[in-house]
Amino acid sequence: MCELAKDTSGEIQACAEKLYLLLDENDRAGDELIRRRLDICMECDKRSEDTCLKCGCYVLIRAIAVKSVCPAKKW
Repeated sequence: MCELAKDTSGEIQACAEKLYLLLDENDRAGDELIRRRLDICMECDKRSEDTCLKCGCYVLIRAIAVKSVCPAKKW
């Protein structure tokens, strides 16, 4: 998994890396897709630090699964 978000806390980053490895390879978003998603999240007014204010998820956790969608419909 790519070096994802410098703003993400170490605990969330570690959890996301474990989850990423548990996902079937076909269910993992690729590095480029994860980066694009997180770039959108970082600019979103519905985000506070690592958390999506629309649904309460950690944006990094949501971004790593290929089938995940943004609750604000931005990706």
